[in-house]
Amino acid sequence: MPTYALGARLVAGSLLAGAACLTLIAGAAAQQKPSPPDFSSKLVGWVTGNGEFIAVPGEPSPVRNDPAHPRISNAEAARTRRQPSYRIGDLSNPNLKPWVVERMKKDNAEALAGKIAF
Repeated sequence: MPTYALGARLVAGSLLAGAACLTLIAGAAAQQKPSPPDFSSKLVGWVTGNGEFIAVPGEPSPVRNDPAHPRISNAEAARTRRQPSYRIGDLSNPNLKPWVVERMKKDNAEALAGKIAF
């Protein structure tokens, strides 16, 4: 087979492959992408009114605030003119493992000392 015939076949094959790729790309571009969900309304997602977790009936309760150190939210502080506070976890919750209690003791102590709590 002469070299020009081989070159012509390579060029023809490349053109055919390029045309196939363009067809696939054009088809993919023509498909409409779905828009992302709109979570701006109060009707979707997790909604809470007071920032507290709600216990599931029959399941262990979530960790609550320590009764000795009640949390004062920003909204409550504005309403009552009291100083807002961070959450101080109640360590008496039976769900907590010992290593979690130790870590929460450190976090509670930092929050009570005035450091920023997350």
